[in-house]
Amino acid sequence: MKERGAIYEKSDYAGIFRRLLVMGIDLALVISVLYFAFSSLPTLSLNAYFISTLLFSYLYLIEMKRRIGSLGNLITLTRLVSTTGQKPKISSMLIRSAFWFMSWFFTIIDIVWIMGDERKQMVRDKFTGIYVVNRKAKPIAYGEIKYSNYMIGGFSFILKEIVESEQGNRCDA
Repeated sequence: MKERGAIYEKSDYAGIFRRLLVMGIDLALVISVLYFAFSSLPTLSLNAYFISTLLFSYLYLIEMKRRIGSLGNLITLTRLVSTTGQKPKISSMLIRSAFWFMSWFFTIIDIVWIMGDERKQMVRDKFTGIYVVNRKAKPIAYGEIKYSNYMIGGFSFILKEIVESEQGNRCDA
């Protein structure tokens, strides 16, 4: 049996402005919490600062964002879903977050990429099979998951894509 991917109304996929707002809110919250925590605990070792930063970032940007959404997701009424329409896997969230932490260069590529993507995915979303949709969005159809070849920065990547069939495979909602 072939794997099926959830398809949403075009208007249900979160666009660039909502995505940037989520990123801004989440970044401001993470920096604020870490600043206030570290300024009130000045005697911690460098290792303790590093571990607490990783722990807080993991709990907030991966676990909370995956389960109920981050503060940015809650304010913008968005949520993350996997290719199949379920909550994303922890491994997908870790890879997605790594793109964000590795370099702001990826964020610039993401912003340019999302403007031309049919389902408003950023590059990191393509790599991890994650979509950002309206909080109350429900799939309107299910399509076949196929793998497409993308050339990014001179490298070739094979990434998941959901292809809507000619029959439509519309959901009875």
